[in-house]
Amino acid sequence: MPIESAGISGLVMPIEIAGLRDGRFDSFGVNTWVSVPPDVGSASFGMLKDSAVRSFSGTVSLDTVYRKMDEWASGVLSAAKSGSCRLELSSRYVQTVSGNSQKDLDYIDVAFAILRSATGGSKYLMSVAVSGFNACPCTMSHTSQILGVSPDSTGRRISVTHNQRTRLKARIESPSVPEFDFRRIGDLLRDSMGGRLRELAGDVEEANVVIHAHENPGLIEDVVRKAAIGVSMEPLVDGSAVLIVEGRSLESIHHHNAYARVRQKVSDLRSLSA
Repeated sequence: MPIESAGISGLVMPIEIAGLRDGRFDSFGVNTWVSVPPDVGSASFGMLKDSAVRSFSGTVSLDTVYRKMDEWASGVLSAAKSGSCRLELSSRYVQTVSGNSQKDLDYIDVAFAILRSATGGSKYLMSVAVSGFNACPCTMSHTSQILGVSPDSTGRRISVTHNQRTRLKARIESPSVPEFDFRRIGDLLRDSMGGRLRELAGDVEEANVVIHAHENPGLIEDVVRKAAIGVSMEPLVDGSAVLIVEGRSLESIHHHNAYARVRQKVSDLRSLSA
């Protein structure tokens, strides 16, 4: 029986990315597969692993990640006499951020990928995922009426509501090598949510974070829309690329969760905000 594709998953590599001053990557997870021609019958798993190790040994800069992926894909397609292949590198970026009183930590989950066919066509993919939280506007509107909350002297109208831990992910699929900064994309995603997570914050800073979120409540659909427009307006993002933004809010007072997704060509998103 012919095998359609074969590969390796979960290979861990200590790839060192140079030039990062505000944080560091953990070890990278490597997933890869190659299509198997019917007349071959099997794939060389050792070849896939060895080629990945050779391509990404030593120090790599962000500018050269996709170039090395291109070299890997060309070598694999030639050696395997295959029709297509895919390589994905994924890791968590541990980032140092500034709080009001001290340094804090945050995390960005990043993945770089290439899909290459033997005819020469390539698709480059990059995804960035972060966590934050939102205050529910629906419950807030009802508690405001029940409690008789009205705007204070600053125009703020804050009432009680429940919070939702939110996970946002942006993925760009492009025919050309992506050139944007994943840290900038991470900031845009975080800013689309009501509040940022704080790992080491003191009591006062935690209170300010909660107040900010309650001043900016949002449904997951609105959060995803805001994130998609923000990412699409980044000048380095190719207008011909496809942008997928998806968000999931973990409800604190329900068994169910809330989910929203946008998939649009970047140029179309830009025209919406023009």
